[in-house]
Amino acid sequence: MHEDDPAACEIARLPSELLAEVLALTSPRDACRAAADSDAVWSRFLGDFCLVTDKFSEVVELLHGDRVDICGKIPCKMHSGSSDYAAYLVFVIHMGWLWSEGMHQSASVGGRRSTRQVCLDISNYKDEVEVPQDGSVFLPQERADGWMELELGEFYNEECSNEDFVVELKGRGLLPTRGLVVQGIEIRPKKSGRSTISPPSINSHHQITRARGGASNRSKEESSIHPSMADAEEDHPAACEIARLPTELLVEVLALTTPRDACRAAAVCREFRAAAESDAFWSRFLPLYIPLLADGELSPVLPPPPSAKGLFLRLSAAPLLFRDELMSMWLDRESGDKCYMLSARALHISWGDTPQYWEWIPLADSRFKEGARLRTVCWLEIHGKIPSKMLSLNTIYAAYLVYKLDDKSSRLDYPFQEATVSIGGSKTIHHVGIAERRLKTRYPAVVVLARDVEHPQKRDDSWIELKLGELYNEEGDDGEVCISLMETKGGNWKSGLVVQGIEIRPKKTPPLRSLPVYPRLTTSRSCKEEMFLTDGLTSMWLDKETGFKCYMLSARALNIEDYPANWCWISLTGGCRFSKVVELSDGWMLDIHAKIPCKMLSGNSNYAVYIVFVVAEDSYGLDAILDASVSVGKNQFSTHQVCLDSSSCLGEDDYYYYDKIEVPQDGSVLLPQERADCWMELELGEFYNDEGDNWGEVCLSLVEPKEGRWLGKGGLVVQGIEIRPKNSGR
Repeated sequence: MHEDDPAACEIARLPSELLAEVLALTSPRDACRAAADSDAVWSRFLGDFCLVTDKFSEVVELLHGDRVDICGKIPCKMHSGSSDYAAYLVFVIHMGWLWSEGMHQSASVGGRRSTRQVCLDISNYKDEVEVPQDGSVFLPQERADGWMELELGEFYNEECSNEDFVVELKGRGLLPTRGLVVQGIEIRPKKSGRSTISPPSINSHHQITRARGGASNRSKEESSIHPSMADAEEDHPAACEIARLPTELLVEVLALTTPRDACRAAAVCREFRAAAESDAFWSRFLPLYIPLLADGELSPVLPPPPSAKGLFLRLSAAPLLFRDELMSMWLDRESGDKCYMLSARALHISWGDTPQYWEWIPLADSRFKEGARLRTVCWLEIHGKIPSKMLSLNTIYAAYLVYKLDDKSSRLDYPFQEATVSIGGSKTIHHVGIAERRLKTRYPAVVVLARDVEHPQKRDDSWIELKLGELYNEEGDDGEVCISLMETKGGNWKSGLVVQGIEIRPKKTPPLRSLPVYPRLTTSRSCKEEMFLTDGLTSMWLDKETGFKCYMLSARALNIEDYPANWCWISLTGGCRFSKVVELSDGWMLDIHAKIPCKMLSGNSNYAVYIVFVVAEDSYGLDAILDASVSVGKNQFSTHQVCLDSSSCLGEDDYYYYDKIEVPQDGSVLLPQERADCWMELELGEFYNDEGDNWGEVCLSLVEPKEGRWLGKGGLVVQGIEIRPKNSGR
């Protein structure tokens, strides 16, 4: 509101106590927005500590007298049979009460009667009367709800008894007495206690109701005991002030909150209820302009909304199609902000009109009739835009790609895609992943996640959404919001993406179910046990069994042929030893070399060398038999035949190989083993490190044999090469 707004002027004239009452009807967040700093506001959010002193509408107080005669009865058949019960007088002492030796109590059931002496209060006695402390006189106990209770007697209730339980309290004081406030007599099983939350003491902090002629004669003291809505409206000064405010002003106040807060305020008092139900209030959350909608969107089967609130509920119930059926809109029910979805037809998709690359398919579970399905393309580029004036002002929005992956989807997991969101002069760019990398391990759904890359979330409507970025729409005068998703550098032929559209909604709305939590690739040793060399490419630890030094050479420390033409780098989340691992995306030749100085290793030790890796579910060509070798100086040299994945299939370019490669199972070809950290390791060889070889190097290699089939390969993810004592396990 502006300063020249009449409603703003009216608010400025209101007393701070009234404004505190109004703000207390909202939430702490809204109070902060309104710059409320007074204790009167924030004490409301700390809770109401006023004591509700009784369960009934009235209690009774002894104003003056020297005699007490209280009698009550209740049918035994109202109680549980075959049970021991006790009766308690529930009361408080408002002012001085003096005990008399003649005060006694009796309880009777039929012909059975018991009598005892009791004392209601000994705190004001001084020297007038000495109260026995030997148990012959029953004294009151404080309850958890702030009242006092005094046991008047007990009885055993037999089955099907038609008698009455009668309890009496009689006595005469030595002096005129007053201040006894009685709530009633409570009957409960003998060993049952009261377990209500203990509030502040009633004797010194709360006034007590005086019953003089019924509810019509309640004083203001009653309202502190019974803070009901009716009493609050009648007795609370601020509530009375609110009742005198015009509805138009209350509408202005509620419009500063949200639809949810307004519905809560409607339950507080009649005046707020009238304002929260008015068309003037709900029209604040309706768009000034509603685009032309498709036929039947505001269904003729249903009557038109009778009010602005009804129209808001209709617009926030489900997306409504525009007349051209290329976009849909709805209102966020929490905040009233506008939300949109651009259909696939409303987007610009490179090669989208070429049936060889994209096809348009009907959608059964969408508001839009059709979506775009990617058949195969190496250049993925999708753009969308919407005028910023169509969005709600001063709102943070997020843009999401809404899509599915069909059963034949491939090559969408890597390289990552680039997402861009821009408005006015503001532009954000970051990497996203349409699909997650699936690996072959004993866990069927282990995934490789990249750090600082946005990953998809599963929605309640069975679609998937991927956050492309955020934007802040200030005054709606920044032109167009432009959104894009691109992957044009990898050159991989991708397929299986089904696009419904791009959704733009307030950042926090709505909450979504996350994808299932899958096991992540980790390392078998924590960083506390490992040290990293200064180059950051090698880690080192001591073997727990022997104390010998162990090393891992990261993928960055290896010499890999055909990099970067056929290899790409992947970042891993979680407890990964190194920030990057390398993947063979597509190639023919596998040629990996590494070396480490002998002096870095423990002397007089047998070592073994292992390549640490995993393979993707869509890997191929990794069943080829390779040559692995380990050499130390000129004296030691060993070579083995190894296979990375005997279950791997052939690539698309190797269709002319009709016979599958048979990997010998007699031990002549070494096969990989699974580690405890979900990675695989394949032994490349072993060597003995003598004290005399301090100036030599250990050289390691994994290469294609000179004679044999050279197959197309892909899907190999290498973490590095590990060197550890021969019998040391990982």
